[in-house]
Amino acid sequence: MLCQRLTQLAHDSQVQRSVNSLGLLVGCGNLENIGFMLVWIVRQLNRRKEDFSGAITDIGKALEFEPNNAIFYRNRGNARKAQGDLDGAMVDFNKAIELKPDYSEAYHARGNARKDERDFDRAITDLSEALRLGSSREIVLCNRGLAKSLKGDHCGALADDVPEAYVARAG
Repeated sequence: MLCQRLTQLAHDSQVQRSVNSLGLLVGCGNLENIGFMLVWIVRQLNRRKEDFSGAITDIGKALEFEPNNAIFYRNRGNARKAQGDLDGAMVDFNKAIELKPDYSEAYHARGNARKDERDFDRAITDLSEALRLGSSREIVLCNRGLAKSLKGDHCGALADDVPEAYVARAG
């Protein structure tokens, strides 16, 4: 059922090949890489279709196979956040961090959600933790600087080298 749904949604040849490979893995009883394949396919579909409801459903099904996969929770949290479900996103980001406390991307995602909730202190804490754990420095600094700027800490935002801080401070 899941493979059929993905096949119907996928028009990209690379995604189609992955769907076929997924079907072969399942058919052969090789479930070792099924979770990775599901997440990759859903990610590709998200980019092309922005079908966040479908992604949430599909990742939920993937979680049935791998209930302790922190990446799945982070990705579902991102899809929920894109739909405006910040509460649901926070539940997923928290679960991802609970499962994998050194998962920098989950801290980054949770920090951005907290920034959107205007919980700037905790957003800055999460984004700082993402930096400490090794997330992509430029994007996390930009997001942390934006949270600082929105909080009113323009000097702190300047330290993170965020253009919005220059505008806010000049105004």
